[in-house]
Amino acid sequence: MNEEEIVTSVGIGEYKIAHNPTILRAMGLGSCVGVFLFDEKIKVSGLAHILLPDSPNDPKKRSSKYADVALREMIREMEEEGCKGENLKAKIAGGAQMFDFMDNEMLKIGERNIRSVRSILDDENIPIIAEDVGENYGRTMEAYTSDERVHLRCGNNGEKWI
Repeated sequence: MNEEEIVTSVGIGEYKIAHNPTILRAMGLGSCVGVFLFDEKIKVSGLAHILLPDSPNDPKKRSSKYADVALREMIREMEEEGCKGENLKAKIAGGAQMFDFMDNEMLKIGERNIRSVRSILDDENIPIIAEDVGENYGRTMEAYTSDERVHLRCGNNGEKWI
């Protein structure tokens, strides 16, 4: 991190849009998935901290904690900032299975979040160029808008860049 970079936290169920130079940080990605979208041509980026895969049918209960709502709203806002859909790329992290004793498919939130994110990005023709997903450990994700790098802190599993 350099002196010019501003750190912006992205809480559970939120997304934030940023201009260069900013570090977008999502802490505590267990079964949640962090989705970093960026347009490297105009240096506009966004990070969503997704809690659940699919929003309910009731429009009053829809919010950005759901993958389908958060990603589509974030993409729309990024396009309003001048991003072009064909220039957007993604990096994703999280979606862990935090508890080994859960065999019920409905309780495998991490896997369902990953599938939902991949499906939505595929529908929007946004390529995932790097990912660190699944496993059984949490992560903190820091997305650097200045060069589109993502730093992951993975607890006892160390650190990595994607």
